[in-house]
Amino acid sequence: MSKQQQRDCDVVIVGAGSVGIACAYYLSHYRPTLRVTLVDSHAPMSFTSASSGENYRNWWPHSTMKRFIDRSLDLVESLEKRYRRSFRQNERGYLLCTGDAQPQPLLDNLALTFGSELRLHRQAGTYPLLQSDGVDVLQGQSLVQALYPGPGHHAKTLVHIRRGGALDTQQLASTMLQAFREAGGNTLPGEVCDIDCTGNFKTTVVTADGTSTLHSDYVINAAGPFAKAVSAMLGVDLPLINVLQQKISFEDTRGVISRDLPFTIDLDDIALDWTAEERALLAADETMARFANTMAGAIHCRPDGNGQWVKLGWAYNSTPGEPGRQPVLDDEFPEIVLRGASRMHPGLQHYIGAFPGGRVHYGGFYTMTEENWPLIGRTEIPGHLIATGLSGFGSMAACATGELIASLVLNQPVDDYLRDLSLQRYQHADLLRQLSELESKGLL
Repeated sequence: MSKQQQRDCDVVIVGAGSVGIACAYYLSHYRPTLRVTLVDSHAPMSFTSASSGENYRNWWPHSTMKRFIDRSLDLVESLEKRYRRSFRQNERGYLLCTGDAQPQPLLDNLALTFGSELRLHRQAGTYPLLQSDGVDVLQGQSLVQALYPGPGHHAKTLVHIRRGGALDTQQLASTMLQAFREAGGNTLPGEVCDIDCTGNFKTTVVTADGTSTLHSDYVINAAGPFAKAVSAMLGVDLPLINVLQQKISFEDTRGVISRDLPFTIDLDDIALDWTAEERALLAADETMARFANTMAGAIHCRPDGNGQWVKLGWAYNSTPGEPGRQPVLDDEFPEIVLRGASRMHPGLQHYIGAFPGGRVHYGGFYTMTEENWPLIGRTEIPGHLIATGLSGFGSMAACATGELIASLVLNQPVDDYLRDLSLQRYQHADLLRQLSELESKGLL
C-alpha cells in the first residue's frame, strides 16, 4: 500500500551527482544545524558523474573560469588535508599538442590568463621537470621530440598546463557524502515529479513505497541533464542543452602509451586515415559522412588507473539530444576515436580492428550553455537556486560550486565572479561579446 508523507526541511537539493553532493556538503559544513535533504531517483554518483573523465585543469580561455576552477582545486586540496585522503590520482598536468609552430591565438590567450606564469622554452635545459603551477610552452619539433617522443613526431608546439591531472571523483564525492550524512543530512531516493512555490516550496517525490512532500525554504537544482526539466516545474526556462559525449578505456597490452605521459590533447583538426574505398562508403552514408571529412580536433588520451589501461575521448558530437537514464552509444565511436588518437600516438594503430578483450565504452550527457560556462546562483524565483550547466567539467568544479551555493543560502560573501557564472551574465553585453570572440570555449 502506498504511503503519503510530509517532511519539513530547510533545503532540498535535486540531484546527487558530484555537484549536488558538494552543495549538500558545504551547506552542512558551514551550518550543521541546517536541515538538508538530497534527492535523486538513482544511487549517488551513478549517472552522469559515473561517466566522468576524472580529469582536472586550471586552463580556460578566460580569467573568470580560471579563477573559478583554481578555487575549486584549492578546496579539493583542503579536503585532502581535512580528511587525510588523496583525491588526486596524478598531477602530471595537461599536454596540449599542435603541429603549428607558432599558434599565436593560443599563445596570446595563455599570456592573458596566466600572465607571468607563462614560460616559453626552446631548449631542454630551461624546462622544469617538476612544476606545480603556471604553464610551460615548448617550441620547436626537435625539443618536443626530445622530451615527448610519442606525440612529438607530429607536434611542433606543446603547452604543458601544470595544475592538472586526474581526480578520484568517486572517492571525493563519497567522502563529502559521508560527512554530510554524519552531520545529520538526509538522502531520499526518489524522483521529483512536481515543485510548487506557493508559500514555501513543496517538492513532491515519488519513492519506492509511496509519495513524499518536502516542505522547504530553498530548492537547489543540481539535476545535471534533467536540470532544465526541474526548473521548468517552477516556470524557469534555463538556456541549456544536453549533448552526449563518449569515451573508451582499454587494456594497452602492447605498452604503447607511457605510464608517465600527461593527459595529452591533440588540438589540430584532423582527417581520419581511411582507405579510398572506406572514405567513399562513409561519404555515401548520410549519418557517417562527417567522418569522411576534416573534423575538429581536441582528441585526448591518458594512461588510466594503476595497470596498463588507456583512456581515449573525443567530444566531436555537437547535436543536442534528450537525456535518458540509459544513453544510446554509437557503436562506431571506439574505432573513430582510436583512429583519431593514432595521429598523436602512432602506436595505437596496432589496435585498429584488433581491440584487446578488455575494453569499456561509456558515455554521458554534457549539460551545457552555448558559451560552455556554468549556471550557478539565484533565479527569478526567490529561494530557487541552480547549480548546473557544468558540461564536462563538473567533477573539477563541484567544490567551488557547492561553496558558492552554500554562501548564497547562508547569506555569506561570495566571490565577485559569481555574477559572470550566473544568469545575470546574460544582462551584460560586454561579457557576452568577449565570450563570442574567444577562439575556444574550453570544451575538451
